[in-house]
Amino acid sequence: MGLVLNLPHKYMSILKIYIDNIPHFFSEEEIEGKYKVVKAAGGLVVHENKILLIKRKGKWDLPKGKLDKNETLENCAVREVCEETGIKDISIVKSLIITYHTYTHKKEILKEVHWYLMTCSNDEGMQPQSEEDITEIKWEEMEEVRVKLETSFGTLMEVMNAYSKNL
Repeated sequence: MGLVLNLPHKYMSILKIYIDNIPHFFSEEEIEGKYKVVKAAGGLVVHENKILLIKRKGKWDLPKGKLDKNETLENCAVREVCEETGIKDISIVKSLIITYHTYTHKKEILKEVHWYLMTCSNDEGMQPQSEEDITEIKWEEMEEVRVKLETSFGTLMEVMNAYSKNL
């Protein structure tokens, strides 16, 4: 049976790590020493009881992106949704969840994504941001969103679960 490593609360959703016979606990310093931490923000956008999905590099996703210098997380989330979808009429309802995932891009990256529940009262101007490899934008019912995201990035199901708890 594996040992579940207790990560500092800040990094709780990073990974659920199971390692056999390694009684080690990671500190924030160890995590931040191994990874470059990149902050980002995004939105789960609801319109007429449907959820906005984007298709990026062949995978269904929710709109999100990196925080610019001197930008608030809320402004980043709205800006990224607008840029990636072309929709201008976006409003934040509330903060949903913070997720973490890792990837390699020249070095090890730990991406901290702040997710917001958003609404859209007018979806005119919907246009995929091709510069970000977004090829499709769709409004879907919650059940279909769950099906599409099951085969995408694991942290997106955490976002959906946080949204479901708020219904």
